[in-house]
Amino acid sequence: MKIHELSKQSGIHLETIRYYEKMGLMPEPKRLANGYRDYDEASLKQLKFIKTCRALDFSLAEIKFFNEMKTQQSQHCEVDSMLAKHLVSVEEKIAELTEIKHFLQSLITEDDHQAVDCKAMAQLKAY
Repeated sequence: MKIHELSKQSGIHLETIRYYEKMGLMPEPKRLANGYRDYDEASLKQLKFIKTCRALDFSLAEIKFFNEMKTQQSQHCEVDSMLAKHLVSVEEKIAELTEIKHFLQSLITEDDHQAVDCKAMAQLKAY
C-alpha cells in the first residue's frame, strides 16, 4: 500500500510516518519501480504499536528501545524495569495534575466573581 493508504488506515499523518522512518522507528519500506514507498501489513502493525506507545506518553527513544527489545527475549526484564519507572512517572504527573485541579477549583469557588473584584484573578496575579 502507498503512504496515503497507510496514513489513512493508521490515523497517523504521512509526514509523521516519514519522520518515524527517518528516526529508525519504522523499517525502510520497499520501493516500487516509480520510487514510491510500498508498505505492507507489518508496517501498519508497527505504526499502531508506535501510536499506542505515544498514547502512553513514551518518548521516541523509548519506543526505539522497545523495538530493539522485541527480538531479544533475554532483555524483557529491562523493559519491565522501564515500564515500572514510567508508571512511577505517570503517578507523579497525576499527583501534580490533581494539585492543579484542586487549586483551580478553589479559585472558581471563591464567593464573588465580579470583573472589578475577581478574587481568582487576584490569586493568579499573586503567583
